[in-house]
Amino acid sequence: MKNQADKRPGRPDKAAACHDVRSELMQIAAHLFAEKGYASVSLKEIGSAADVTPAMIAYYFKDKAGLLDAVMTSAFERLLEVMNQSSKVSGDTSSTELFIERYMDFLFEKPWFPQIMSREVMSQDTKLRTLFIENVVKRFLQTFPSIIVNDKEKGLLRSDLDPHFTILSLIGMCDFAYISAPVMGDILGYETNSGFNKIYTQHVLNLFMRGAGTKL
Repeated sequence: MKNQADKRPGRPDKAAACHDVRSELMQIAAHLFAEKGYASVSLKEIGSAADVTPAMIAYYFKDKAGLLDAVMTSAFERLLEVMNQSSKVSGDTSSTELFIERYMDFLFEKPWFPQIMSREVMSQDTKLRTLFIENVVKRFLQTFPSIIVNDKEKGLLRSDLDPHFTILSLIGMCDFAYISAPVMGDILGYETNSGFNKIYTQHVLNLFMRGAGTKL
């Protein structure tokens, strides 16, 4: 069995190169799907933006539907990771605050996510909606309420909070800034960059915790 020392100097790692191409295609496709809508984007356009042929995209994803599926499945897995990390904190640390911080980081990493969700999942009855319900919503609803319940038991959140309505409130507060960025960004003068994300995260934390928390 060869080890790292057996590799020829300067020879690219084929697996790593494949991973890079696949990841780049997913990233480019995600931004195009969010900007123009899935139906309006062709494999030729994605290939041109990535400087590869449509045949190369077919090699990795079979077709455009497979590419969208890969993009969203990767995002769903990351989202569930964020939720699971937030649910496992101990001591006096607020699981809710940690979720907000991690979720806003997730949106900064994948600013296209809420726009694709709005275009392709919430507004249309598609295979992607079924995928989202089966792979995310059901698992999300099994874990997220415990985040709110734990903070209520710690005395960090109001006892009258409904965990399910809290999900709607939090996701809405976080997502809308990114969904509306193409319009509201110009009007209000913001771009979804790291500076904005940091400031807006603190805004959401302050607004939510002052309304839902027990400490003013």
